[in-house]
Amino acid sequence: PPVEVHLEMTIEGDQVTMDFSKSEVMVGPSGVSYPALLSATFDGTLHIFSHLAPLNNGIIRSIEVKTTPGTVVDVQRPTPCAAYCAGAYEKVDACVMACWAQAFMGTDAKRIYAGTVNLQNCTLGGTHPDTGLPYVSYIWIEGGQGARPDSDGASGLMMLFVSSAGN
Repeated sequence: PPVEVHLEMTIEGDQVTMDFSKSEVMVGPSGVSYPALLSATFDGTLHIFSHLAPLNNGIIRSIEVKTTPGTVVDVQRPTPCAAYCAGAYEKVDACVMACWAQAFMGTDAKRIYAGTVNLQNCTLGGTHPDTGLPYVSYIWIEGGQGARPDSDGASGLMMLFVSSAGN
């Protein structure tokens, strides 16, 4: 289902407020938990400040994140949420990069990135033919990484994460 993430970014001195409190109320399992919101916020920021990598606590301390509990960016128990890198996560990441892009429009266009997340998610499961144990595999594929006004991003980029568990 469509997921509406709303972000207002305010910069005051060396502090940034990322206010997601006007995001849509959670209606289905496509939102993210607060820790996942923080991850996507910091990830989107790191893309803009990649020259400062690795992301460190100094950068994190300068960012305040606001939400409204029960929205797609702050799912509350017992409501189910989406897989970590699906649903609202990629929208948060793209919103953060878009806000930073607006902040830098008048200064350095090379620091403006296209939204770098366009995730395809696949979950598979079954019984392993050799062991007879149940398994689950979650795979996500990412694309669109790193395009800027002065250059294209990487072609054919794929990040692959697979996990499994047996009960």
